[in-house]
This record gives sequence, C-alpha cells and structure tokens, in this order.
Amino acid sequence: MNFYDKALEIHKQVGIVDAHFDLPLELIKKHRDGEKDVIKTKYLDDFKKANTKIIVMAIYIETEFIPESAFRQAVEQIEALYAEVTTCDECVIATNKQELKAGLDAGKIVFLISLEGLDPIGNSAYLLSALNRLGVTGAGLTWSRRNFVADGSRFSPNPEPTPGGLSTFGRDIIKEMDRLNMFIDLSHINDEGAFDVLKISGRAVVASHSNSRSVYNLQRNLPDEIAKEIAKRGGVIGLNGVTFLTHKKGPDLEDKIGALCNHADYYMKLVGPDHIGYGIDFAEYIFPDKKMDTVAAYPEIVKITEELLRRGYSEADVKKICGENLINFYLNILE
Repeated sequence: MNFYDKALEIHKQVGIVDAHFDLPLELIKKHRDGEKDVIKTKYLDDFKKANTKIIVMAIYIETEFIPESAFRQAVEQIEALYAEVTTCDECVIATNKQELKAGLDAGKIVFLISLEGLDPIGNSAYLLSALNRLGVTGAGLTWSRRNFVADGSRFSPNPEPTPGGLSTFGRDIIKEMDRLNMFIDLSHINDEGAFDVLKISGRAVVASHSNSRSVYNLQRNLPDEIAKEIAKRGGVIGLNGVTFLTHKKGPDLEDKIGALCNHADYYMKLVGPDHIGYGIDFAEYIFPDKKMDTVAAYPEIVKITEELLRRGYSEADVKKICGENLINFYLNILE
C-alpha cells in the first residue's frame, strides 16, 4: 500500500482539525507593523493544502502584559482575527454550533476562538462573559503560570507536579463556563486543578495540545488518570507536535514524526481511537526566536497521518484522529 497516497485521500475525505494554533498573537503584531491580509498571504495556501476544516485560534497573552494589559491584549487579538476574516472569503469565525455547521457545510475553513489561559479576565466573571460575547467559545484555564483561577503545569521533568487546585474563584468560573456552553481545555493546567475541573464540570472537556506523561515524563504532559477521565466523559486529547514535548528529537522530520506517533500509540491503548485528535501547536511560526521546533507545518500533517497508517492504524481510526473526533466534540459541546 502507498501510505502517503492513502493519507492524502483521507485528508481529502475528512479534512484536518487543529485544536490549537496561537496565530492571533502574530496577527496583532503584524497589524501593528502595518501588514494586512496575513492569513490570505501567508497561511491560506497551507491551510488549503492540508484540507483544514477547523482551527482553534488560541489567544495567548505574553507575560509582560500581565496583569494590567491582559484584557486589552486579548480584545485586540480577537479584533485582528475578525479583521483578517473580513478580507478572506475562504475563512469564517464560528461562535456557536449553528455557525460551525454552516461553515463546514459551505466548505469554509472555520475558526473557533479560545483563550490560552484566563489571565485576561483577572478575577472578574463579567470579563469572561464579555469575551464570550465577542466570540470566545472555549478556554484553557491557565498557561504554564499561575492566575486567579488556578496554577499551570511547568515545562519540567520533575515528577512532582505543581501543587494546588482551583481557587474559589476558579470553581465559580468552571460553573460559569458550563452555563455559557464554553468548552474547557485542560492543556497547561496542573494535575490538582484538572481533577478539580473534572469534579465540578459535568460536560465533556478537551486537552487541546497535550502528549502523554507516560511516554515522556514532563509535567506539561498528561498523566494517565486525567487522560482516562477526559475520554470517559467523551472528550478529546490533541497530539502536540512541539518536539521538546515528544521527548525524542531526531535530526530529521521522520524521527520527529515517529516520536509524536509514539504518543498516539500509547493513547490508542489507554483511551482508544475515539478520543485522539491533532493539536499540533505550530509555535515556531509565532515564536521563531525561542526555537520551538514543531514536527510539521500544515502541508506536512499528511506525513503524520501517513505514519499512523504505516503503523497499522485502520482507515476508520485515522479518520477519527485527523478530524472526526474533534468535529464531533465541538458540534456537541457548543450550543
């Protein structure tokens, strides 16, 4: 079998869903430098080559803007994304289930907006509601730092995770996110906080870009207990392609993809094919100075799919991982 051609065929049939991309941060920086139509000129061709169906656009606030300017930075990134979409007919922002379905049916590349950490709301639930009205449909509770809601997981091999669960305010925010039908993202939060979320929220959750701690013992990766709880309630775990989260850093693309697919292999045994997706986290686009190497660019995601087929994954399971699982998750969780 030609696994590459089969992977291309699957991408054409199902398309790709990427559960995490920090693009709005780059957009606002480019706009401040006077550049416009960044998605159309720099990204659209790559999105289309991968047959991308949904991208979750993550609003990430750099530490220098916290706490004073975090909310402003978030709103500016959101507005930059809306400005880009107005000049790019192939893309659309969805703020609810109906808009998501309509965008998919129309063959658009659909953007969902999520927060990578609730730093922009400070200690105000009203600001969460305000951001939701602006189109934010989901949120990771933390990045890998502490805020008023919870504490984050660190990029450390120390086997002892950062201690401390949700704050009282954080517990109220989980209930508010459920009320607003926002999806909760457990990537970056520490273990105690994640378990608190799972106790309080009765809805499915996602870990948009998280690998397995059993494959690579890093705090930032998920322990088995949390991964199983995500799956138990119908959630999805997105495979993260940043190479320092996959453990093996081979000198070429094939080795990088193999290391990432080792996490897929582990999750297949732990939670099964219905709870795995792609959350590649193309951070090197946004932070080139930090050398955050990623396994593949959008057109090269097909090589990840190819490797899964080469490892014996069924065509049906690969379709789930490429896009079906996350499409179903977002359609089910949004109202």
